[in-house]
Amino acid sequence: MTGTILTTLAVAITDILLTENCPVEIDKDYKDIASFIYLLTEIPEIFSPEAWEDLPNLAAEITKLAGKESTINDTIKTWCIQRELGDELIMASRREISDPPQPLSTTQEPLENLTKIVPASIMNAYKERLKQDQENSADTSNESN
Repeated sequence: MTGTILTTLAVAITDILLTENCPVEIDKDYKDIASFIYLLTEIPEIFSPEAWEDLPNLAAEITKLAGKESTINDTIKTWCIQRELGDELIMASRREISDPPQPLSTTQEPLENLTKIVPASIMNAYKERLKQDQENSADTSNESN
């Protein structure tokens, strides 16, 4: 269920930021934010265990940026570069959306809510990863018995 919520949220953010349904002209900053969420939800294996552990700190830092939404991009870029994910972010932001998602009701939220949406997306991915790690750990311990 959490995975479905996370996927829906990632699709909504992508819909807001990368398609013609966006209420404002998209600049590179917003595309990088959507690309980060894409990487987090679609290619999570590129994140090191240390990066996963630090995601709550990134989410908290972004939450503090209310009223400064334009700096979210710089915060994410810096975080990625410090964790050797800068190239992946650049490549993801250059990808083309061949089949944009259908608009969701959540796409009507103004971009000013990015300081809420982005940290929520990050924390949902983090919690999903913790859950998977716990399930994998339980499976491993069951196999050894």
